[in-house]
Amino acid sequence: VHPVTGATGLHVARYARRLEVVGLSPATTARKLAAVAGWYAWLVRRGHLAASPAADIPRPRRPAGAPPATPGLTRDQAMALVRAADTAPGPQRARTAALMAVLLLTGIRVGEAIAADVTDLGTDQRRRVLWVTRNQARHAVPLPAAAAVRLDAYLATRQGYRTGPLFATSTGGRTQR
Repeated sequence: VHPVTGATGLHVARYARRLEVVGLSPATTARKLAAVAGWYAWLVRRGHLAASPAADIPRPRRPAGAPPATPGLTRDQAMALVRAADTAPGPQRARTAALMAVLLLTGIRVGEAIAADVTDLGTDQRRRVLWVTRNQARHAVPLPAAAAVRLDAYLATRQGYRTGPLFATSTGGRTQR
């Protein structure tokens, strides 16, 4: 069967069944079927096919209420991490504590935090916020008091902190991942 013009829904269904039979995990099976479906969808968009043979093939789904594949920290674990950062050794303790608090208490991504500048701190509707860029749009992320206090303490330790990266290295450069 030609993989572009000859494949039918039956071929894709047989492939899906074969993935099950060989004992692949549901997540792996779903990823492989997503790749096949994505490829055929691309062929349809490009006009090489009239319809995707993978369009109606069911993929494994996580049962409702099942725990996530990658569990997050519990509230107690997150607060223990923040407290550990508060007592971290070295001259960058204030930065470490501020960064950990901002990451854990706001849920922003590491890349968003280290891309932020001091000028991205502000207020929105009388709340302290950190403006971050996500999906090419600016978003105001509220800063909980525990994060704001640590951030203020860190900024107080910096010389000329009114501009530049929010989380800076000891030489004033942007902190890297």
